[in-house]
This record gives sequence, structure tokens and C-alpha cells, in this order.
Amino acid sequence: MTRRNNHISMTATGYLLTAVWQLALARRQYGRYSTAELVRWLDTGNLVPGRRGSSKTVDLQMMRWALSGAGNRVPWRADCLVQTLAARRWLSRAGIASTAHFGAQRTNAGSLVAHAWLAVDGVPVTGGENSELAVFSTSLNTPA
Repeated sequence: MTRRNNHISMTATGYLLTAVWQLALARRQYGRYSTAELVRWLDTGNLVPGRRGSSKTVDLQMMRWALSGAGNRVPWRADCLVQTLAARRWLSRAGIASTAHFGAQRTNAGSLVAHAWLAVDGVPVTGGENSELAVFSTSLNTPA
């Protein structure tokens, strides 16, 4: 029997803890507002008043890893929209502009499949882009 080394770095631990916190805030927000209100919130430029322009830097790959990993393990809904809300808040606090994308597609059975993702400079940081979806909305957020 071999023993696995399950240690992660302090940086990774910090990203995971931040991801859990941001997902919790986003899930709370998701439970309080309609989808239309959440999309409008994603459209606004004043997402986290008083916290913009911080000197913090965000490693986008680490953020994506942490949100995806934590999102699969938290005991609440943390699907693509919740992860998009969490990432938008996280990036907004660091003063990083991002674009929310929303897409949909009808399946062969006639049901509608929808997806949300967030990108920075055109690179997806949550959810990933699905080329089979018809993108019906994008929302640019440029912190002041």
C-alpha cells in the first residue's frame, strides 16, 4: 500500500479558501435574486464598492482551478452561473476587467441547455467556452 502526499502549497490553500468564500457569497446572491437581476448585476460596473484598484494580483489559472475544485465539493449549488458570479466579484475586488458570457442551445430532445462563463481578455476563467452554444449575451465589466 502506498501513501499519497496530499499536501498543497499555502498559495493554493489561500486560493481554495477564497474560492469557497466567493462561492458562498455568490450562492447567497443567487438565492436572493432572479436570474434577470443577476445578469443586470453582472452588467454593472460597481460590483464591489470601495475595493477596486487594490494592489492584489490574481493568478487566473489558480483562480480557475480553485473555483472549479471547490465548486465540485461545496455542499450547495455551485454550477456555471454561481462560479461566474464568484469569479466576477473576485476579479472586481482586484480591479481586473472581465466579460460574462451567456449561451444556450436546444438539444435533440427539445430541451434548452444554458451556460455562463467569465473571460478575461478573451480567455475563459470559469466554465470554458462552448462553441456549440449560441452566445446571446456578453457583459463587459471594467472596474473604475
